[in-house]
Amino acid sequence: MSDEASMNDTEHQWVEAMIDTMREPVMSLQGDADLLAEMVRERCPDTETHERVATVQRNAHRMHVIMLDLVDMARLDSGHLTLHYQPLELNAFLDDLLTRLATMLEVARIRTEIPPDLPMVNTDPARLERIFINLLSNAMIYSPIHTPVTIHATLGADTVIVSVHDTGRSIAREDRPHIFERFYHAHGGRTAESMGLGLFIARMLVEAHGGRIGVESDVSRGSTFFSHCRLPDMHNTCLACDCHTGQELVR
Repeated sequence: MSDEASMNDTEHQWVEAMIDTMREPVMSLQGDADLLAEMVRERCPDTETHERVATVQRNAHRMHVIMLDLVDMARLDSGHLTLHYQPLELNAFLDDLLTRLATMLEVARIRTEIPPDLPMVNTDPARLERIFINLLSNAMIYSPIHTPVTIHATLGADTVIVSVHDTGRSIAREDRPHIFERFYHAHGGRTAESMGLGLFIARMLVEAHGGRIGVESDVSRGSTFFSHCRLPDMHNTCLACDCHTGQELVR
């Protein structure tokens, strides 16, 4: 191993160790925030207190998602990210996800348009969840309050095409080729305070699945982020895949 490769490996190990150190206190904070929110709902009639506790709970959940994103980013950079594939029914998955996201996102704004006869997709459910969280968070940040955000799915040739559509300001043409880059901040059209990691993480996880992600944006219609999900191979659906080598490991 070269000195540069050894240094990079050491750096990634340090990042993973640091994130692992953060895992327990972040998860503890999330659990305590959920418990506090439940206690306040039952015992405190004050609306302002409810709103403050809801903010703490929402931010605790967001910290947990950011931590998971950073873990996977470090693992992919070091070639140690493994996906655990399984067939998944998208309607049921989204119903469950949106129920759990009620403490983190304004889910009342989210509409789903998923055909009832849509085939199952072959995916890592935990990573698909974070793809949706990042795309939905992005859509809500950049669209007017109370406007709908729509999740749509259609069947392609050998994939299911899933999209998240918002009615916010369009993405400037010069920004579109770079919108999925790490730490990229748009210069025109859509700007907000963020790390510039959400769309990069979504792209990273979609591509780790062997899919692709893109965006269409129009001044009069808003923006649509779309990704392609693989259909399951019914002869071999219980797999783990090393994203660095592409080797599939039967579990």
